[in-house]
Amino acid sequence: MGNTITYRSKNLGTTVQLKNRKSPHPSIPQQTVRAKFALAMQAWQALPAPTRAKWEAAGLAFSKQPHMLFTREYLIQRTLPWKLPLIPSITGH
Repeated sequence: MGNTITYRSKNLGTTVQLKNRKSPHPSIPQQTVRAKFALAMQAWQALPAPTRAKWEAAGLAFSKQPHMLFTREYLIQRTLPWKLPLIPSITGH
């Protein structure tokens, strides 16, 4: 089973949309990535205020949302759940 094309009629005309079907059972690698991402989000939410302020400053320096920068570094640095990723240096950017 592949993609399905759906047609929608509205007041301004008809639109065509290609609908992707997601697998009801994600693969093992996909489950692994989702689990790592969930750990990164939990770590972000648990950050103390001073540490979060440092990440917010780094986010401004990199023109990124702080939580996105944190998550990126968490995944790139393969951080363990009990450790925090290092804030990247703007000179290495």
